[in-house]
Amino acid sequence: MNKTLAQIVKETRIANNMSQEKFAKSLGYSSRTTINKIELGINDMTYSQILKMIKLYNLDPNLLLQETNSVSSNSSFSVHFFIFSLTFSIPSLIIAE
Repeated sequence: MNKTLAQIVKETRIANNMSQEKFAKSLGYSSRTTINKIELGINDMTYSQILKMIKLYNLDPNLLLQETNSVSSNSSFSVHFFIFSLTFSIPSLIIAE
């Protein structure tokens, strides 16, 4: 069974022993309530924030590709763009370090 984006965010935060506030700040959010809403499935994350989470917490992009429907998207184009972005952005994120 595929995990939702909400589950992945919560598991990542807990695995890194971080409060919602600390995790939110690491991803550029100003408030812990945003992470709380993401974990509850109320809010989605932007593509750039997902990419940042992948880089900061060394996540497998394939884990997130399985749940592209949880990402904010208004059309199948957005989902395909998300997959394209992950495919071509991850190597540059790794090289940049």
